[in-house]
Amino acid sequence: PSFADIFFNNCFKNGLLPIVLSESQVDQLFNEVAAFPGYQLTIDLERQVIVKPQGEEIPFEVNAFRKYCLLNG
Repeated sequence: PSFADIFFNNCFKNGLLPIVLSESQVDQLFNEVAAFPGYQLTIDLERQVIVKPQGEEIPFEVNAFRKYCLLNG
């Protein structure tokens, strides 16, 4: 799944991090959320990974300048 360009750009302008994952990754996360009440993910922007509760990491891409802006205000 992806985001419309305007929405994607507006997310960064408003301090939000839109993460693009493959459809299979999104499906897997939805299945895990449905199976485990209280399921939580950690977004590590500095390392560019999503960390699952069991420690598994899913890497994601983000433009270096946008990453800098989000990390430094």
